[in-house]
Amino acid sequence: MKRSGILAVVLILLGLTFAETVGMVPQQQLKQLNSSVVKAYEAFSTNFPDQPLWQQAIQKASKLTEEYPQDPQTWRMLAHIYTITHWWYRAEQAWKAYLKLAKGRATSATNKDIETVQIQMGYAAYRLGNIQSAIKHFTDASLNNPKDPTPSEWLGRIYLEKDKPKIALSYWQQAHSIKPTPINTYFMQQAKAMMAHGPQAVRLFTRGYFAFQVGDLTRALHSFQKVVVLDPDWLEPLRWVGRIQLKLNQSQTALLAWQMVVNSPKSTTGDRYFLQLARIGVKNGLPAAHAYLDGISSFQDGNYTKARIDFATAAKLNPSFALAWYWLGRMAFDQQDYATAAKAYGTVLKLEPRNKGATYFLRLAKQAEVGNSTSSTTNHPTPKNP
Repeated sequence: MKRSGILAVVLILLGLTFAETVGMVPQQQLKQLNSSVVKAYEAFSTNFPDQPLWQQAIQKASKLTEEYPQDPQTWRMLAHIYTITHWWYRAEQAWKAYLKLAKGRATSATNKDIETVQIQMGYAAYRLGNIQSAIKHFTDASLNNPKDPTPSEWLGRIYLEKDKPKIALSYWQQAHSIKPTPINTYFMQQAKAMMAHGPQAVRLFTRGYFAFQVGDLTRALHSFQKVVVLDPDWLEPLRWVGRIQLKLNQSQTALLAWQMVVNSPKSTTGDRYFLQLARIGVKNGLPAAHAYLDGISSFQDGNYTKARIDFATAAKLNPSFALAWYWLGRMAFDQQDYATAAKAYGTVLKLEPRNKGATYFLRLAKQAEVGNSTSSTTNHPTPKNP
């Protein structure tokens, strides 16, 4: 909670709003306690119970609970001070005493404070490895403030770690319904994946993903390959195997992976792109294959200038890449750069002497170059992709 927000709550809880306490806690004592709390709060940017001013406030509030033990408001004030100063265990005990005397009735502001305490207690229990205690605290936190996704997120995380994806999914769905976020969506998918593929496969998948994120491609590849062995029908780890092998310049093994992916009825257009990349990469090298496919994409987008640059790059990266030269010739011809077109088509014929398309357009380019042809707008047949 922001500092201004806490101060507002302090003034509401500890100020002269306790009309219901008249006859139980004298107003003068309330004023003194309120003054101590405000003074302590204004003195520190971060509040802890061992700070002298807060020690004084805690002593005054504790004395009120001793003098008026049956008044729920005395416990409410003490619990709130413990909450402000992050003394979570004491705060939890004081809130329990308050709720017992108040017969479970509490304001929304009080419920938020109780939730904060329960979340902190749950987090502490989790760090200590006391998982059952953590589950109880996070569950109580959720009951105190159903509009906060945090307790459900923690419960979802814990049950994923306990290899109970069905229970975890229910909590991640609850968190997502309160506040849809990419993280909640991701862990919903993880829970569903664990239900479908098993905890071990999902853990290995997650390990591979995180290894990839930090740039450890070899470790990532090994993790995804293990997942493929555990569950050959799970397509996503196989995709990751193919992607990483491409990044490692292992085009031949990547081709095998992408062939398996594309043969699946669940394959996508994106999968077919990577299969094409691997195929071209095996023959012409992956850098040239990337540049060539960039050129195809630019051409399809109508950006012929960039397409020409991409095809020229592919041809430069691999001077034996006949199809890159052919497309470079096409782009140059369409831009009426007949000299470059003739050179490109000539290179194609050196590499593929029987290429009829290159033979035909080389002749047209040479004719246009010397001004003997008016066919500069002649339509090209689209070269077939390999």
